[in-house]
This record gives sequence, structure tokens and C-alpha cells, in this order.
Amino acid sequence: MIKYKNKKVEERAKLLDKKLFQICVEMGWHCAASSLDFVLTETVTTPEEDKALGRVSRSHAEKRAVDVRTRDWPKSFIQA
Repeated sequence: MIKYKNKKVEERAKLLDKKLFQICVEMGWHCAASSLDFVLTETVTTPEEDKALGRVSRSHAEKRAVDVRTRDWPKSFIQA
């Protein structure tokens, strides 16, 4: 149901806020019901990684944000 960009993203997903992870699980089921993949491309990051990316928000480092691959989803699914 949840797929990950790579092993690092998958391992760090274990550190996510529990409510956020539950939302990801539910979204994974929602996507699966439409035969679509739910892929997390980023989960928890370090302050050093955020700085290198030029992020101003600490939401990834604070375990309360994920990045989701949507490029493979139909526009109608995204809009819904």
C-alpha cells in the first residue's frame, strides 16, 4: 500500500509522527482502491539535509511532513 522512493525514506518513515503515518496508511489504501501507487519520496530529514535543500520549514525534521509522488496520478484523481 505505501511504497517508498528508497530504503532511507522507508527507514525514516518509522520516525514519523504517528498521526501523520496513519494518514499515509489511509492514503495508501485510497490510492490502492483506484489502482494507483502511493509513493513517499521524502519523510524525516536532518537539519543538515534541509539546509542543503534550502528548506526554510522544519516540518520534515520535526517528523510532521512527507513528500508524495503525484506525477503518475491522473489529474482527475488529484483534483478529487
